[in-house]
Amino acid sequence: MIKCDVENSIKVYIKTKELPEPDMFGIFKYNTCDPFTGSWYEHLIDFDKLAAYAESLGYIVKVLYQGNREASQTVQFVLKYKGD
Repeated sequence: MIKCDVENSIKVYIKTKELPEPDMFGIFKYNTCDPFTGSWYEHLIDFDKLAAYAESLGYIVKVLYQGNREASQTVQFVLKYKGD
């Protein structure tokens, strides 16, 4: 969502107490990284490199995609620290 969409959603919530429907990961399907521009900069992230980096820091990484990996617009990282 861009800023005006966020503000409108808040107004609807105040009146109706209803939130937008979340997707299968519990994320609102109209989310955005930058509400001032509406840009989805997270689409520039190389998820394989990010997972490898997290693994190098000692995490067990599971990457979940909604639908087809190549066409997915929803990605969730599940991290668990291996510990010492």
